[in-house]
Amino acid sequence: MGVDCRYHPGEETCEQCKLCWTPICLECLDMALSVGYSQICPKCLRALGIEFEDIIIPPRGRISDQ
Repeated sequence: MGVDCRYHPGEETCEQCKLCWTPICLECLDMALSVGYSQICPKCLRALGIEFEDIIIPPRGRISDQ
């Protein structure tokens, strides 16, 4: 993938969210695994009712890499 993660600036993406296809990094993958999900981005985890205080979800339309 090779772009910066929208949820973890400075981290290179390596996968895509299975639900919304947003590129995600290893930190995102670890977060999803820590709550029993696989390859789900923080925004989709939040939509499923899972909160992570250390993640700031940027507003829509602010990503220039997509």
